[in-house]
Amino acid sequence: MNRSAWRRACVSEHTCVEVSDRGALVAVRDSVQPTVALTFAAGDWRSFVAAVKDGTIDAHRSLGATGSGVSGIGS
Repeated sequence: MNRSAWRRACVSEHTCVEVSDRGALVAVRDSVQPTVALTFAAGDWRSFVAAVKDGTIDAHRSLGATGSGVSGIGS
């Protein structure tokens, strides 16, 4: 996929996650190592993002992240 197809959410200047919708799939990658991506069923990704946004999953604690910015990945 070309670079413009990826949306980026950053916790800091150097810690970013990029997300790309690919129809039935959603690809997620680390901006530092963009050649490796994980793919998820679109419905599963939406459920994960909703759980993070409503507090069911504490992504910062679960992933060891600090700061804010995770909520931007589902937009």
